Amino acid sequence: MAFTHSGAYLASADKSGIIKYFEPNMNNLTAWQGSNSREAIRGLSFSPDDQRFATASDDSSVRIWNFQDQRVESTLTGHGWDVKCVEWHPTKGLLVSG
Repeated sequence: MAFTHSGAYLASADKSGIIKYFEPNMNNLTAWQGSNSREAIRGLSFSPDDQRFATASDDSSVRIWNFQDQRVESTLTGHGWDVKCVEWHPTKGLLVSG
């Protein structure tokens, strides 16, 4: 679960791979399937400009999403096992995952 840096939205993901985001007052809920394999999404982090977010999943991938369009821009593979966490660097376009 993570707030955008602006505080305008809260996003969460669950064990069935569903991503949800909404305004902090619980209005305008949006939900979609975030994992093709319906594996759990364990981590979520927004980019410094809030235009993108990354998810860490039990399907061994990190996905970079376009926040406004709700679409995957890139899928990063290579972990070989579940990915439990992901974080954007606070000022640069760098991601760490594990």
